[in-house]
Amino acid sequence: MVVKFEAAGVETFSMKPRLIILALIVILLGGTLVWFAWQRGPSIRFVGFHEGKHGRLASFQIVNDTDTSFSFYGEGLSAPHYSYKIQEPAGWKYRSLGWCGTGPGWQTLAPHSVTEIETRVPSYDVPSAPFAVGIYFERGTAAQLYARGTRSNVISSLITVLRAKIDPASHGDPDPTWSDLAQP
Repeated sequence: MVVKFEAAGVETFSMKPRLIILALIVILLGGTLVWFAWQRGPSIRFVGFHEGKHGRLASFQIVNDTDTSFSFYGEGLSAPHYSYKIQEPAGWKYRSLGWCGTGPGWQTLAPHSVTEIETRVPSYDVPSAPFAVGIYFERGTAAQLYARGTRSNVISSLITVLRAKIDPASHGDPDPTWSDLAQP
């Protein structure tokens, strides 16, 4: 059904084309938000194990094969703040590490770059259990993140709301990017 409006000296217009245009705008905005929310970022690849000064270490590569800079919080490019997820008989167990507050900051991983990191092999409850390392990445350089304040812009706020609607258990927080599984 097409509704036409007429007024003195005002051109007649139809509501149907306006509804179609409005629907297209909503679809484009929604698609853009989804694209920002789930756009690919860096990956973390398990490289291998070796003995270090204080025990067994696992080596990983952080690979940014995108055209965008990403940043993570840490002591340097080779020392990000990370968490573990450990495969135990009862299921996955998540462990966040305690980090000191002196010296860390945003570290920028440039587009098309690779950095290597070493982590201690977790031996909490089940020694020699398979595990993965998780790192939280933010889109942009360290300077951009400091300038805008992390997650303070409108798009980030909308993405947080979308994530919370899709997965209420996440409270809108993204999961970290998890590495390949390391099998001791």
